Amino acid sequence: YLAHFLLAYPDKELMAGGFLGDFIKGRLSGKLPVGLEQGVSLHRVIDAFTDQHAIVRQSQRRFDRKFRRYSAIICDIAFDHILASNWRQYTDIPLDLFCQEAYRTVIDAEEYLPVAALASIRRMQISGALESYGDEKFVDLALKSISKRLSRENPLAAGFDQFLKNKPGLQRDFEEFMPVLTKFVRVWINKERLSLDPSVCEPLSSGTVSPGTISSAPLSLDNEGAE
Repeated sequence: YLAHFLLAYPDKELMAGGFLGDFIKGRLSGKLPVGLEQGVSLHRVIDAFTDQHAIVRQSQRRFDRKFRRYSAIICDIAFDHILASNWRQYTDIPLDLFCQEAYRTVIDAEEYLPVAALASIRRMQISGALESYGDEKFVDLALKSISKRLSRENPLAAGFDQFLKNKPGLQRDFEEFMPVLTKFVRVWINKERLSLDPSVCEPLSSGTVSPGTISSAPLSLDNEGAE
């Protein structure tokens, strides 16, 4: 979630809608506010763009063969860890303050959240889940937790060694993918805004970030396992 929140920032509806992307499936019917539905759509296009990108597929091929089916999950967690570990490269906002704002932003949209989504964000807020991403222990715990939740037998509980073994390569992939993904997201957001109101379209920017903006950020994958 950390990368999705950062990519959507500072638009609160895109941030909250992005979180909803894991809880709302199928066609968007207009039952949610436009901004929230755009956030759900942004979450989906980020995932699709990432799944198809050669750099990410290169990352997934780094893992031993028995982990390949679940390589998207390992990359997801590894990329969020790398983002958190190098946070100040992407925004001037301190990580802890950003995380608290992300929790509040989603909870403020409570009336539109499914019960499971509200329960999830409250658990994350209480446990400080986003803030913990920078700790390598997070990677191990997350992989073991997901392993238990999946219905089929899987090797993810032993995935931490794969992460450590491939971390330097994943770091390089992450750094290469960031500007590509960020440009894609900025273009998508501007097109969506332009479709509603031409006056709110913002120019693309690059270089050093200032508070409230991002220069480049990676994707957080959300697949349960590559088939």
